[in-house]
Amino acid sequence: MCEQVTLTDAIKAVKETVNNELLSYTKKHSKEVVVDSDECYRVVIDYENHLCGILVECPIYAPYRFVNIEVLSVASSLDTPIFFWCDSSGDSLDKIIEQVKHGIAVTFTNESA
Repeated sequence: MCEQVTLTDAIKAVKETVNNELLSYTKKHSKEVVVDSDECYRVVIDYENHLCGILVECPIYAPYRFVNIEVLSVASSLDTPIFFWCDSSGDSLDKIIEQVKHGIAVTFTNESA
């Protein structure tokens, strides 16, 4: 049976994953939590020439259920993300956690996904 993921579950899992993953990166970086509430969590991770934005919310109109992850290269003149992922109604918490970890890894490895 497929697990039902709630917004609360998603916010909690993403926050924990971001905090735990960043502990493993000793390279100098910054993390700014822009919004942290029961209804929305938005964090931006800045490392060298990359920005990773993670948004967890219940959108009114968007191509995702709760989670949107974008990694951008600030050194590039292109507006295209080097990594982009959004969850959908069938995604489990494990899948969300896996993609948060991958987005952070792309941010620190300076490679396109």
